Amino acid sequence: MVRWCAPEVLLSHVISSASDVWSYGVVVWELLSLGMQPYCGWSDEQVIRAVSAGFILPMPSVRHVSRSLLLCEIFFTVGSTLHGVS
Repeated sequence: MVRWCAPEVLLSHVISSASDVWSYGVVVWELLSLGMQPYCGWSDEQVIRAVSAGFILPMPSVRHVSRSLLLCEIFFTVGSTLHGVS
């Protein structure tokens, strides 16, 4: 759960709409990286120290982002065809 927490949540247990946006950003990162685990290979303690010090996840590689966008396009195209939406 630590991997999705904003710095203020980790440091002072303050939850806000801003911390929700941070968590959402981590989920989007997961989607664009095709399901990679955030801070893969790091312990929870390492994640807490890094995020508290200002570290942010790097942008997923262009290859991953391109595949993610292609999958979204296919999903919406096929989904709308199956459900008769044009």
